[in-house]
Amino acid sequence: MRFRCPFCFYAINTDESARGYSMTCPSCAKTVMVPVGRFEDGCIIGDFLIKSKIGEGSIGAVYLATQLSLERQVALKILSPEYSTQKGINDFLNEARAAAKLSHINLVQSFAIGEEDNICYMAMTYITGETVRKRILRDGKIPVDESLHIIQQVAEALYYAWEESRLIHRDVKPDNIMITEDGIVKLTDLGLAMQTSEWRKDMEISGSPSYMSPEQFAGEPLDTRSDIYSLGVTLYQMIAGKLPFDADTVRSVAHQHFEEEAVPLNKVDPSVPVPVARLVKKMMEKNPDDRYRDMEALLNDIWEIRQKTAPDRSLVPEVHTISLKRLDYGRQHETTEAKKNVLKLEDEIRERRKYLRILLALIPVALILGVIVTLYWYGNTPINTSVETRIMQKTAYFKRFADDGSLPLKVIQEEGEKILAEFGNPRNRTQRLMLDNIRAIMTEAAYQRTMHENKNLLNALRTSRRDNAVLKAEAEKLTVRMKEAENKAISAEETARTKKLYEENLKKIEALNASIQSLETERSALQQRISSLELTLEENWRDSIRSEIMKLRPQLRLREISALLAVESVQYPGRAQWLNTLEQENSLLQRILADIADSGTKYSAKDLPGIGRIIMISSGFVDYQDDGNRVRQVKWTQLPTDTAWRILSDNPFFSGREREVRAGLELLKGSLGAAQAANPTSLEISAMIRIYTQDTARVMKYMVPDDPDGARALYDNALKILKGGLEFDSIHSELSAILSQ
Repeated sequence: MRFRCPFCFYAINTDESARGYSMTCPSCAKTVMVPVGRFEDGCIIGDFLIKSKIGEGSIGAVYLATQLSLERQVALKILSPEYSTQKGINDFLNEARAAAKLSHINLVQSFAIGEEDNICYMAMTYITGETVRKRILRDGKIPVDESLHIIQQVAEALYYAWEESRLIHRDVKPDNIMITEDGIVKLTDLGLAMQTSEWRKDMEISGSPSYMSPEQFAGEPLDTRSDIYSLGVTLYQMIAGKLPFDADTVRSVAHQHFEEEAVPLNKVDPSVPVPVARLVKKMMEKNPDDRYRDMEALLNDIWEIRQKTAPDRSLVPEVHTISLKRLDYGRQHETTEAKKNVLKLEDEIRERRKYLRILLALIPVALILGVIVTLYWYGNTPINTSVETRIMQKTAYFKRFADDGSLPLKVIQEEGEKILAEFGNPRNRTQRLMLDNIRAIMTEAAYQRTMHENKNLLNALRTSRRDNAVLKAEAEKLTVRMKEAENKAISAEETARTKKLYEENLKKIEALNASIQSLETERSALQQRISSLELTLEENWRDSIRSEIMKLRPQLRLREISALLAVESVQYPGRAQWLNTLEQENSLLQRILADIADSGTKYSAKDLPGIGRIIMISSGFVDYQDDGNRVRQVKWTQLPTDTAWRILSDNPFFSGREREVRAGLELLKGSLGAAQAANPTSLEISAMIRIYTQDTARVMKYMVPDDPDGARALYDNALKILKGGLEFDSIHSELSAILSQ
């Protein structure tokens, strides 16, 4: 690695192992510290001196740097280690080529790309200003016409990219839109950009979920209308101050993009003009055919709307001349605000004369009350720092720390353990899940480093095998020379020398063979570790899906489960078989629920021993006529499983599936133990019981010391849910032991 001496500015070359240690500068002989990280202030990559980190891109981090040869500031994008695969490098090169080909005032320009010590980098124009995301975080909302003005410039950039290269950005969002100090809007990060000709059916789905179009989620062919959808979501967020679709998981966000309609902007904020609300709605239509056909049509509509809604129409530029106008809203609002201020001033003068004497009398009283309230507030307001907020901050920091490919695994594991030790035992389920997320980051880091280590071992193994082949070839040549020497009766000295070389080569071959065997053994052990980690990651992923299903199923949100499984199948095609099995089970539950909770008169006149004759089943209730000819009603969840099965048994669809139907009825009621008793061979029910038991045991351990009543309630509820299961007795003993601690 290279870094600059802080005293004499000499570029020092040193070994990676020296990181974090002191050394003597070869130029000025002063003691300097070698940077710990590869991208810290003072490190040199190619022709660029890194100063500080200024952001994150789709496939790498961005640093403020100085180009040493030209002494100019640049934004230097470094490809992240996890993307340093053939595909990642291709995407990186694709961004560089896309940015280099396009020259537009509303696009960031790329002018250099290179590679050093397996680090790929790209230099771009450094922009001083702020992102739209930071503006939203600071101000909450952006005024309507100013938002339209920003979007108009972004649309100009996307129009140019589409017309020039048929390029789709695929990642339009507030983070990738910058407003320079000169008031010019710049669209950044072409890391996910692609031409329409590059689309393939097996392409990986990429983008930021909150802003992705439905067709982007589904992996369908894209065109400029997909960017229009993302631009519409961005405009909605700028005006409303919040996203139109927001949820805790990617799956839920995807479901909203596919199925739900956003609340109209004029309903969120009545001050938003109706034409603007209609514009955003049309940009965000689910079906691409219902959106604007292209950026040209969108730009024309924005211009027409601004002619009617802008505070100063003279500053609204013509379509395709947007870049000639700077973002100067101080000037645009000047005339309107001046008029308002004159009227306000006249009113204030009149009012001030009227209330001046009253205010003078009230000022001392107000001051005394203010002092009293302040003293009371400071004396009675508790100092409370949210543990969840601190864990969230630590998690974000640790994620960046673990993603630094230059740090060894041991350092990452130690840092993770230190964070976990800092917070100790979590006090609630939220804290536990947040700390589990840190453990998941540690597991992922171990997996990534092991894969990298395995790759290095493979390279070493190939090198050893090549050396072995060369030595074998030399040995064969020496053998031939020995035979020739014997045949030609060369001097004894020459023969001895040849024989000695031959024996030395044999020893080298034996040593290399031993080294290869050792490498093979080490690689085999690593492969086992990788397989174990992959199994752990796969099982963790499956358990996360099961946990989501366990939350949704007792609430009878079966359609959401189907949407969840559909999104996962699109994102992970290799796991589609297992997900399809879960979908088949969920479809059976939907059919059971439809019949037992809302089948109308389908089962009317059916006799149920001990209950009566069914009249109809609707809205979750069974209406029946008892033995005394009185009409009664019972909720389906209150029916014994035997009775419910008796109702459904005549349906040919459920014929031969008694075990599955009985288990399904219990699952819909949330009774895991009874479901397992009904269908003991179901592996998924067993897995859900395992997850539920582990979660309950973990939470109880944290609750027992401080909230024994809460732990007891959790224990009682768990026994109710798990009762009847195959391992109920052992689970009962385990949870009882925790409760008695």
